[in-house]
Amino acid sequence: MPRMSKRQHRLRRKERLIFYLHSAPVGVFCGRRYPTAGGRVGYVPYRGPGHMHMALALKRGEQPRCWYVRRRRRSEFIVRRETFVLSPRGERYSWFVDISKPIEIAKPNIT
Repeated sequence: MPRMSKRQHRLRRKERLIFYLHSAPVGVFCGRRYPTAGGRVGYVPYRGPGHMHMALALKRGEQPRCWYVRRRRRSEFIVRRETFVLSPRGERYSWFVDISKPIEIAKPNIT
């Protein structure tokens, strides 16, 4: 089996940082780990229905419940706000979500 390049390894690791709304992917958290505390978290949004529905729910004043799977366990969190920051040169990302502390679900319903 051929070895993975550093780039392939980075991309595979990022795949694990995906979060969802219902069954649609919303985006990928920035950094090396899923968030375990509430607060402001950087992410890269996907251009698709998951991100669109999250943004529309926030615009309507709702707080959508999103989720991710970590170590084969589902964790849910509430998105309170989404912000786009025009970053100064050299910043790594400019999309952020303010989230509640993720809660691990006792019996995960992984979809």
